[in-house]
Amino acid sequence: MCGSTPLTGGKCRHIALVAETAADARDVMVGDGKGPGEGSGVLQVHPKDFMPIYSSSLRRLTWPNGAIATLYNGTEPDQLRGPEHDGAWIDELAKFALAQDVWDQLQFGLRLGTQPRVLITTTPRPTRLLKGIVADPKTHVTRGRTADNIANLAPTFVSSIMARYAGTRLGRQELDAEILEDTPGALWKLSDIEATRIQPEQLPVLRRIVVAIDPAVSNNENSDGNRNNRRRPG
Repeated sequence: MCGSTPLTGGKCRHIALVAETAADARDVMVGDGKGPGEGSGVLQVHPKDFMPIYSSSLRRLTWPNGAIATLYNGTEPDQLRGPEHDGAWIDELAKFALAQDVWDQLQFGLRLGTQPRVLITTTPRPTRLLKGIVADPKTHVTRGRTADNIANLAPTFVSSIMARYAGTRLGRQELDAEILEDTPGALWKLSDIEATRIQPEQLPVLRRIVVAIDPAVSNNENSDGNRNNRRRPG
């Protein structure tokens, strides 16, 4: 966003900051109301010489060189309809209820500059959108484990969270940044299904198609616990 000096032009000039809610954008991404070292928002980690000014009424961060970042929330995708950007940061995309709508509207507005890019920071969940983004050859994936950040976390948090969740399915997702697709106890794994999948042109000629229907059937019980099966008259 900024160059080597406060007034030097940077790589991005119109940035979108997108969080799930307006409060998340303000409190987590910007870090409004927190002092240095109290969080990981822009105002906590930014070099002091290039520090932007936050205007809450405008939902905007403004840097000394004129670059601006506008805050958006994932509950109102249409906020992103119309504004143009040359860069974006989305935090916790995997938990957005309207993730696909937000992503689509953001893509239409990334039309400034020579190479608009998006930074996504999120705990992974096996959503169709996130899996598609990760699989895109243009995506660069960086994984960070909670254990890699121990120096910046409260010791009591580390000891309790590791003791309870390390090695568990939830821990693999939340602590080790794994995208877990299979459901525990499932008879078939998605990897097995994908390995045996064939293309339409590989299908043999079908001579008969059988459709099995399993209708719902209910039995009524009387006060004595005896079942009364309904019968059609005649």
